[in-house]
Amino acid sequence: MASIYNITTELEDIFLELEENGGELTPELEERLAITQESLKSNLIVIVKHILCLILKLNLVKKKSND
Repeated sequence: MASIYNITTELEDIFLELEENGGELTPELEERLAITQESLKSNLIVIVKHILCLILKLNLVKKKSND
């Protein structure tokens, strides 16, 4: 799984190529964009799940400290 940094770098490269092509989205760039988008979605899902897990753990610790 690519890191968020690598995904950001890939998107910047794609946008630069789009600019150099005068805004023309070639099939190759479209494929790279789709792959990068899927990678970003996967990463964000993992991050959100991790954050939710941390929130649940925090709430559990708070509850135990109040008992």
